[in-house]
Amino acid sequence: MKLQDRVILTIGIIVAIAGCTSSTGPGPLAMVMPGVGSTFTYRGWAIDTATGRMRPGSDGLGTITVIAAHISYQGKTNVLELQLDTFPPEYINYEPNGDLSIYFQAMGQPGAQDEWVTMPLVSGGQHKHVCSDITSASGERWRTVKTFTSAGPASITVSGHTYSSYGIGYQELYNSTLVDTSTTWYDAATGMYIQEDEPVQFEAGFKIEGHHVELVSETLK
Repeated sequence: MKLQDRVILTIGIIVAIAGCTSSTGPGPLAMVMPGVGSTFTYRGWAIDTATGRMRPGSDGLGTITVIAAHISYQGKTNVLELQLDTFPPEYINYEPNGDLSIYFQAMGQPGAQDEWVTMPLVSGGQHKHVCSDITSASGERWRTVKTFTSAGPASITVSGHTYSSYGIGYQELYNSTLVDTSTTWYDAATGMYIQEDEPVQFEAGFKIEGHHVELVSETLK
């Protein structure tokens, strides 16, 4: 999967928001939304199924730009609008308790709808989201469930900066089959997405490449 696809998925389960190295402990009151025009550049690569290391030639860069901040959108009132390169904008809301809500766009997926989904970044615990659940005329059922689980606070070092961070574990089940899993880390001071790891996985008896994405540079406005 291309870096752009991975970063967009991360925006969908999550997003890059931005900031600098945090010198204080994790806490929702410390989160500050970045200003319009802030940019964040990420590097990502595929994890080879045989070696468990970066597959040569798979790395690339993608840049996220803040288009608007503190706006109202689809019923939320503290929303950040983000855009990855030339892809359509994505939206994230800063909740009063420090959690982040992501606006999922169904994009024509049968049985799914556009809606806000909250990640328990600060509140902890687990949140399950039924993305789609339909039954065909022949009785066949298609059900997709995304689960977000708090991975707790931790110190994460990325590109020479150490962040006080919150982690979110992500799993996606199609019917009863695990089709995706990853762990994403966010800066406790800003809500910024700083790193995501998706391990090599097995699906239908086959190994599927993993992916790694990390922040490499940022410009704050």
